[in-house]
Amino acid sequence: DAFDDGATDASDASASDDDVDDAGADDPTCFGCVGPRREVALRDARLGMTLENVLEQTVVHEVDERGAARQAGLRAGDVVVDVGGEACHGSLHDEVIERLRKPRRPLILGVRSIAAETLARRRREA
Repeated sequence: DAFDDGATDASDASASDDDVDDAGADDPTCFGCVGPRREVALRDARLGMTLENVLEQTVVHEVDERGAARQAGLRAGDVVVDVGGEACHGSLHDEVIERLRKPRRPLILGVRSIAAETLARRRREA
């Protein structure tokens, strides 16, 4: 198997213009992301979501129906790109989790979406 760095280029036969937008294709902080960065505010101590590490990106895995994450607009598959204004790029997954555990509320997260096919492929690569 050939290594896929997550970037879309001419050698990626499965990539299409629908997979990533221009910002996501060249954005080293969020390989495979689509759409603009969104900002959400989590107001409760219990965040109401589970996270996963997908190739050193922190991804929302599940969102509780009645939790703070759902109320703030988070969706499964969102990539956490910053916590409290501090970028996650270059941070270990455990470091991102530690930032999320800090008690300050509201907790402001910057997130971007990732295409389902891209996320599935990156999970297989992990």
